[in-house]
Amino acid sequence: MLRKSQCDYLSPDYERVLRNATEQLVWHHPGIVVRNLIKKTLIVVLLVFVCGNVGWIAFLRRPIVWSIDLAFYAAMTVNSLYGYWSSIC
Repeated sequence: MLRKSQCDYLSPDYERVLRNATEQLVWHHPGIVVRNLIKKTLIVVLLVFVCGNVGWIAFLRRPIVWSIDLAFYAAMTVNSLYGYWSSIC
């Protein structure tokens, strides 16, 4: 059972308590963690298919132009680095 801790929000003690609670959950109930990850992955896949509806058909039927595709993928990669770099800096 969880008890109220006597530490301030976002303090080092709070982070320690939260990390310990997370580690206990992972070690004592790994099935919950795995199930949640699988469910979240399936939701993301479903949203990609639903939101991409006609775009998927157009994407699969078009000819491949590597110069345009590589430029598009490079732009997506650079755009996705924003969250990565802000989390490690």
